Amino acid sequence: MLKRIIFAFFIAVAFPLIYILIGQKQDWTVDDTISDENQNNYTCFHNSSDIMIVKTDSNSEICGKWITQHSYGYNFSNVEAMTAYDGNFYCVLTEINSKNFMIVQRKWLKIDFENNTADILYNLKYNGIQNAYSTSLTVSDGRMYTVSALLEGIQIVDVYNKRQKILNPGIEAIVNYAAALPDGRIIFTDILNRIYIMDQDGDPAMIYETSPGSFSQCTVDNNGYCYIYDLNNGWLVSSDNYYTGKINFINSDVFKDSFTPSVSTGYNKNFIIFCVVGIAAGVIIFIILSLKRISILLKISGIIVLSLGIGGIILFLFIDSIMEKVYLQSKLDRAVMSAKVIEANIDMVQFAEINWNHPGDNKYFYELCSFFEYTDGNDKIKAVIDNNHSSEIILDDNNYCCLYILDNEGIKSGICDEHPVNIPIENIESEEIADVYKSVAAGESESIMYGAYADDFEWVLAISPLKDKNGKIIALIETGISKYNYMTSSKKNLLNILFIVTAVEIILGILILIIIRITLFPLKKLHEAVKAAEDVKWFPEWGKDRLQSMVKERADWCISRQRKWGVPIPVVYCQDCGKEIIDNDVMMKVSKIFGEEGSDAWFAHDTEYFLPEGFKCPHCGSDKGFDKEKDIMDVWFDSGSSHAAVCRKRGYLKVPADVYLEGADQYRGWFQSSLLTSVAGGNGAPYKQIITHGWTVDGEGKKMSKSLGNGIDPQEIVGKYGADILRLWVASADYHADIRISPEILKQISDNYRKLRNTARYCLSNLYDFNPDSDMVSNDELEELDKYALMKLDEVLEIARNAFEVYDYHTAAHSLHNFCVVEMSNFYFDVLKDRLYTSAPESKTRRAAQTVLYKVLDALTLILTPILAFTADEIWQAMPHDKSRNGESPLFNEIPQPNFIEADSEFIAKWDRIHSVRYDVQKALELARNEKIIGKPLEAKVSLYADGELYDFLKSVEAQLPEIFITSSVTVENGEGEVKGDVEGLSVTVSKADGEKCERCWKFSDTVGQDKNHPTLCAHCAKVMKELSL
Repeated sequence: MLKRIIFAFFIAVAFPLIYILIGQKQDWTVDDTISDENQNNYTCFHNSSDIMIVKTDSNSEICGKWITQHSYGYNFSNVEAMTAYDGNFYCVLTEINSKNFMIVQRKWLKIDFENNTADILYNLKYNGIQNAYSTSLTVSDGRMYTVSALLEGIQIVDVYNKRQKILNPGIEAIVNYAAALPDGRIIFTDILNRIYIMDQDGDPAMIYETSPGSFSQCTVDNNGYCYIYDLNNGWLVSSDNYYTGKINFINSDVFKDSFTPSVSTGYNKNFIIFCVVGIAAGVIIFIILSLKRISILLKISGIIVLSLGIGGIILFLFIDSIMEKVYLQSKLDRAVMSAKVIEANIDMVQFAEINWNHPGDNKYFYELCSFFEYTDGNDKIKAVIDNNHSSEIILDDNNYCCLYILDNEGIKSGICDEHPVNIPIENIESEEIADVYKSVAAGESESIMYGAYADDFEWVLAISPLKDKNGKIIALIETGISKYNYMTSSKKNLLNILFIVTAVEIILGILILIIIRITLFPLKKLHEAVKAAEDVKWFPEWGKDRLQSMVKERADWCISRQRKWGVPIPVVYCQDCGKEIIDNDVMMKVSKIFGEEGSDAWFAHDTEYFLPEGFKCPHCGSDKGFDKEKDIMDVWFDSGSSHAAVCRKRGYLKVPADVYLEGADQYRGWFQSSLLTSVAGGNGAPYKQIITHGWTVDGEGKKMSKSLGNGIDPQEIVGKYGADILRLWVASADYHADIRISPEILKQISDNYRKLRNTARYCLSNLYDFNPDSDMVSNDELEELDKYALMKLDEVLEIARNAFEVYDYHTAAHSLHNFCVVEMSNFYFDVLKDRLYTSAPESKTRRAAQTVLYKVLDALTLILTPILAFTADEIWQAMPHDKSRNGESPLFNEIPQPNFIEADSEFIAKWDRIHSVRYDVQKALELARNEKIIGKPLEAKVSLYADGELYDFLKSVEAQLPEIFITSSVTVENGEGEVKGDVEGLSVTVSKADGEKCERCWKFSDTVGQDKNHPTLCAHCAKVMKELSL
């Protein structure tokens, strides 16, 4: 069992370990956080597979979550904008084509965090619209606006009325951020970092201007306040909720500290899948190994299939990892070459003349913007690369190019695709990427290549420096290629790899199974033998494991031996060709001769005597001479076949045999050889039960031998003690271990036998006038003590019957001995004497006692019959029987069932307690006798002292106690007596009994002499004498 559990646990753990070692850990990335008027926070996260929005209260306790799919197929989803209004949460979920970054559709959702559901307010599908640079969501009474900055202009969507329009603001630069005020006006920024407000007629007015490339966000809250995040200056806010023209500046740290999201990272759902699959595989393995009716071939096949599956997963993930590395390296090489080509096409003279504080004043700036401008399928950078005949590095649709301008402080501004940007190095989120910029800007390398980093996709970046005529680095060119192309286009390749790996594993699995089938075929019978052992009862139980392990681990069985005696192997050899002849006709004739003459005939006759007339060698056809096999059968093969020679040849014998009984050394010998030969013949196990015993050793545990002179002849024991003493010695020992025997042990066994016999003698001596059929009384007429005795008899009957069922004779023998000595002789028989000897012969009380004695003797004799055969037969012949018994012999009667009386646990507990009190009283009587206070117990008056519950208990049985204690009187009192016993709270005082001694019962009583006809008798005995008319 333990081995199966360990192996299954290893399989279950292997799967998640494989994922940990080869898979990737997926962290949640924070996208955005907003708050509502109730100080609830809403944070949007994403990883490679899912988008999650978490609602938390002011104490950062999670109130609810909503999760949706992030990527699927060639598309991915983003939460473009979100807002909370009047206790509700709204967001815009946009689906984008990852190949060309075109918007596929948008959904306006109202999220229910309690039920993790979302209501779709509006679903708008697009055909070819470019992905937005920014999107904002504004909700007010009866209105919901979404404003997006597109290449085509500003897109405004009226959600509730399900209308949309695109406005061209008519300004020179491209709009990059926009938002709607609650009154319907639009506030937006352009790539030159100018802020405009546009009325409902579409006329814009510039209200603020700063250095290019520093704006990164534009939002409007529910109160109408507009926030524009400036990387250089902080947040810009309007002075009131409908913008009147005044701009205020607020430090961005105020907003950064407003909410710090707390989110746990962990392995994504693929890791959970690996864990579930691992646990399932472990359970399956455990079940396969535990099933007893499945062949070993199927078990091994199942394990191999699962092992190949695990190996296939490892191989698949390994190939995927290698392909990804090769792909990323090729993309990185292409990105570096692309950066160099772009660098060669920039006019450094005109580039140096651009004032990057006011780049719009220089024509070459607009040429650069046009050069870097991204339009699907018509990228000017691609054209440059094409013109340089570097088709192997053509950038596809999933790429970008950035030009970063440097000053003494770092990155000043630049152009990303067609966007001017201004990103100080300290604002770059990734420290690793910032270090790359710093290294290139410091001139530490002509070109620094950087691998993948996490974003909505993963990008492969190459950064190349631009130098002026003096060799000073004044700008950086960054080219990026999305890893998403690999993530999507590789799916088809991975499916092909998966197909190939699966096909190879199937073929390999089939070949392995064929090899195993061929290899394990000879072991099939051994496996059948192991299975057959499961249907056998083993005494002791560990015998099954011992035999099965021997069968599993056994080597080939050489069944021949080189000896001068034994059962011969009936094989002959041709003298011409030397080949062995194993022929059915020869076998049958040999078998016939052995049946008539015995196996010694093989050694008494020539070879030709065993061959059919005219026999020729089946190999070469010669008849010139043959030789007999000289080896004999292994003796264990011989004895192991006895079940076929004995049981199957005799119809009156059972097949399989009920019991095989031998020493523990026969697991390797007779037990095993019998099992193998029977299973090989297709007959299963040849036995139903196996009983093994230890060795007989001397009293010190030493092996008996002639040299030590410690052997004991069983015949001498029988002659000295009788056969029943020897049988009781065997029954009293735990024969599963080595059994000791010595004169001292035999003497102790004789004492035990004497106590059993005396119990029977007592019963017989008091049944001389008892006829079971006429004198037996019902259970209802029994006194409490009699019922207690029968309940104890039922207990020992149950113990003995159960012990005999499992050949546990020593348990039966010890329980019988304890019953006879403790329950009967020391207690019941002792108390019973007065009733048997002083009551009238026909009285109910005496007949009740005789009824119990008869049942005890009847049951005791039948239980002892398997052990003390002669003694039991002797008792049976001397005792009376009821009509249901066969009086000829105890062998013809069943051991009684343990149902003489209905057991009552409370009743037994009561009398067990009385028994314990009696033991303390007997010790007090013995002390009184030693102190000459009394002579015999009947001279005593016993006073029991107790308090509380014990006092109440003793008081309730006070009238019965004189008979039980065998004293003249007993009183129960509060307080403390002279002698304390083992019963807690009990003390005893013994004094001389009051009254005169009755000549008949010897009890002391005040009633002696009250009857004039019997002046020397107590009232009880005088009444009995009158009944007897004496």
